[in-house]
Amino acid sequence: MTFQTTKRFSGYSVAFRQYKANHSHCQYLHGYSIEFIATFQGQLDQYNWVCDFGSFYGIKQQLKYLFDHTTIVDENDPDITTFQTLHHKHIIQMRIVENLSCEYFAKMVFDIISELNTDNMKCVKVTCLENKNNSASYGINHETSK
Repeated sequence: MTFQTTKRFSGYSVAFRQYKANHSHCQYLHGYSIEFIATFQGQLDQYNWVCDFGSFYGIKQQLKYLFDHTTIVDENDPDITTFQTLHHKHIIQMRIVENLSCEYFAKMVFDIISELNTDNMKCVKVTCLENKNNSASYGINHETSK
């Protein structure tokens, strides 16, 4: 048997658009106050914890850089030069990613947080919440991890 704990990372005001979604209002630049919930699984340590919630300073700094008051742009966005101009004029803080979706944001954060994995504790899932109704998750497939 293993234990699971979760850690919530919140307060990230971010703007982005799905330039390919010409059938949807998501094609327009819009923003959310996104948050992430990371799920950890493992054995209890000497403090009876799965993970030390105080050990996330570096992770929080990375997430702040990526998602706090930033505009995230897909590297293939046909209007990337417009975003670059806005960035150089200090109108936006642009971050370029290879794919853009809440699903991909969950994977990005999963990959960052997994750097903390040990023999006794692993990040098994990260959920990205774009609002109270919509979320996407990325993690270890429980069927194949047995």
